[in-house]
Amino acid sequence: MGALLLMWLLFTEVRKNDKELKEFKIKAKELEKYVGSSNLLTISEFENRVKFISTGTQRRNEENYYVVFKPKEVNNATESLSFLLKKNTLKKLFAQILI
Repeated sequence: MGALLLMWLLFTEVRKNDKELKEFKIKAKELEKYVGSSNLLTISEFENRVKFISTGTQRRNEENYYVVFKPKEVNNATESLSFLLKKNTLKKLFAQILI
């Protein structure tokens, strides 16, 4: 009888851990869409969302615009400024979209 109770407790724990593992995998996939802790999408995820939004707007016969900023990069300082410009621009755009 004790062995049956032990097996039941063990099976319950394994099922709970399996459920948590699945939830963590889903969360990890969601987090991989963002760059670090900045809540900015990766380039590929951003482009996927642009395609998704563009398809919807075309179906509704609406217009949307996709603006790309590509400053000319000269040195490391310019690259850093370029990254910050892109990051802040995207952050402000997303903040306006979500409002």
